[in-house]
Amino acid sequence: MHGLSDRYDLFIFDWDGTLEKVRYMYKLNERLNPFWKNKKSSSLMNAATRNDRMLIERNLKRLEHIEETGERRFKWILDMYMRFSKPGLQYGAVGVLDALKGKGRHIAVFSNGALWRVKKEAEELKIDRYFDSMVSAQSIGFLKPNPMGIHMIIKVCKATRSRTLYIGDMIDDIKTARGAGVDSCGIAAGFDDRTAL
Repeated sequence: MHGLSDRYDLFIFDWDGTLEKVRYMYKLNERLNPFWKNKKSSSLMNAATRNDRMLIERNLKRLEHIEETGERRFKWILDMYMRFSKPGLQYGAVGVLDALKGKGRHIAVFSNGALWRVKKEAEELKIDRYFDSMVSAQSIGFLKPNPMGIHMIIKVCKATRSRTLYIGDMIDDIKTARGAGVDSCGIAAGFDDRTAL
């Protein structure tokens, strides 16, 4: 983030896969492609525990038949699984947050994940104190790539689009930033790999 902290006043992070490490639940992405169209790197599966794999495999058949109205149910299942699996931070995340806060920059989270889960995980990881704002796309009813959440955060933080950077790990994050008229930065250690970003 060297140099970026001088160009931007507001740093908005996606949560799952950007600040928080990718967990095995993302294997569902490949099986539920009607909702998440991006292809994932097979290396994500290597980090999964045996218990994670068994849990996912048991539930895949039930989840395969989710239709348009079932997307919310899927997100709820994903949030519940994520809530009961141990969260962890991406390497260097605390250092980046420390540096940005030390320079007096605003830091926020905009995630498709449920707000209750993201807040709880941030508390457990002891990083909740860094954030000026947390917005869930589910809570406001506009999932990414709709940029409504970014617009809300910019307003709350009294920032400008030209001095805002959105950091995410998926193509939808990049599209969200473009739709909001803000700069973006892709993190290749999350959902989408480097070639997709």
